[in-house]
Amino acid sequence: MDGGRKLQLELDFGHQSPEEIRRERCRRLESLLSREDRVLARKHLERPPILDTSPRKKRIPRVGRSPKAAPSLALPVQVRCRPNLSTLGSLRLLSRPAVCWSFSVAESILDRDPEMALLLGRILLHRVRKQAVPEDWRRRFKAFQRTWVTGKRPGFAPAAVPDLPPEDPQLTAQLGEVARRAFPTLARTRLPSVRWMHSRGRRTLGRYLPERDLIAIHGAFRAGEVPAVVLDSLLHHELLHAVLGAHRRSSRICFHHAEFRRRERNWPGFAESEAWLERHLPRLMRSYHGNART
Repeated sequence: MDGGRKLQLELDFGHQSPEEIRRERCRRLESLLSREDRVLARKHLERPPILDTSPRKKRIPRVGRSPKAAPSLALPVQVRCRPNLSTLGSLRLLSRPAVCWSFSVAESILDRDPEMALLLGRILLHRVRKQAVPEDWRRRFKAFQRTWVTGKRPGFAPAAVPDLPPEDPQLTAQLGEVARRAFPTLARTRLPSVRWMHSRGRRTLGRYLPERDLIAIHGAFRAGEVPAVVLDSLLHHELLHAVLGAHRRSSRICFHHAEFRRRERNWPGFAESEAWLERHLPRLMRSYHGNART
């Protein structure tokens, strides 16, 4: 990467907090990428027009830049840092409150390797401006993609794992029965351990933690009113994560891929469980959090 566009990571940030350092890096990225877009917009205007000679029209051929061209004028770039675990970054055009490019980048990249965050932004700008991406950029970023997805690059830190209560024998036995029905060969080998978890959230009903090979189920489902078919379906969902894993599509990690959804829908009682959750989940969560406060 040319020296004039580096983020100058060797600068001393002093006693700034991690949030302040992240904001400063976002500001530097916005300045460098906005400058990059000014250069690309100038090249876009200098390109010869594209002659549309579509056989569908018998009139005078229409002249245009591109069927779905980016704006001809240079636009400022806004950088947003998000705790996204499945996408490296994305670029889209915003019209409100002002027209600009919105570049979303994963926190893990900006914190550990902001040079790659800059390279990603430049690649995305070249693509939307219909400019050729240098082959050297492609090779460097492809190599980074592979290491980032597998979590083997230097400085990679897995997500924090919450403290969980001891194992519940009844819940473990229920997981074994689900595994026997869904994966007969897996039931004879080592299963993931399973625990109840206390969560303040109301959306995460369960999690599979690959760092511990552990399934965590929301404590609200310990209530006696929850039908067994609902808990079975939830355990089956998390067990699919443990057995099938994630599929990688370029820079994206897909956890609920097509094979996952197919097996989930084929599980006996899946439709009944979904219908019960739709009717009773809000009340179940309100009751759980009300009891937790008292």
